[in-house]
Amino acid sequence: MLAFSIGIGCMLLSSPAWARVPDYKTTVHFDKPVEVPGSDPQVLAPGTYVFKIFDSKVNRNIVQVSDKEGNHIYTTILTVPMHRDIATEKTVMIFEEREAGQPPAVRAWFYPFEKEGHEFVYSKSRAVELAKSSNSPVPYSENVASTPLPVPVAAAIPVAATTAAPIERILPNGQSEPYTQQAQAETQTPSQVPARNATLPATASNLPLYGLVGCLSVIAGFSVRVLCGR
Repeated sequence: MLAFSIGIGCMLLSSPAWARVPDYKTTVHFDKPVEVPGSDPQVLAPGTYVFKIFDSKVNRNIVQVSDKEGNHIYTTILTVPMHRDIATEKTVMIFEEREAGQPPAVRAWFYPFEKEGHEFVYSKSRAVELAKSSNSPVPYSENVASTPLPVPVAAAIPVAATTAAPIERILPNGQSEPYTQQAQAETQTPSQVPARNATLPATASNLPLYGLVGCLSVIAGFSVRVLCGR
């Protein structure tokens, strides 16, 4: 009985099927206008927004930005991986430097406790301006939609955000070059700014623990009954 109980406990605790996929979603408050990929330019007014991975189990390279209630999607963003050496316990937003009077442009989003983040891919026209003003390369894609509008959450994802498209990057001098993670890593020296009011990641459920306790209780009761019968 003891061996059986230990075996059941090990199976419950080690099985990956019990692990819940984290909900990669953070709520962020901006106290001033910011630019994100979308219409040229796509500027979010001061307020609270939700950044989330469209489908974290299938594709981690599509980010949606919606209102706080989740009723409207303001933009769907194609992203590329971005690495940082030290993970933080809070959401981090990285901004591109802009000319005076222009809203800062969101460059990347890092989820709490993750070293791999999401660098936003802009349209070519916006990437040219951002690269020039920030003096750093900016990834772009010809398939990035240029005039998206707020749509209901139930609406389908734009084709431009889901189809495989070559991603390049614009250099500060206006020239284009193929995007590679190695080349991008050599130029990634961003300053990290923790975002306000960011929700923490959802962790695994306590259901496996309850199941384990229940199984052990049943086995213990059965064992006591057998011993009393003897």
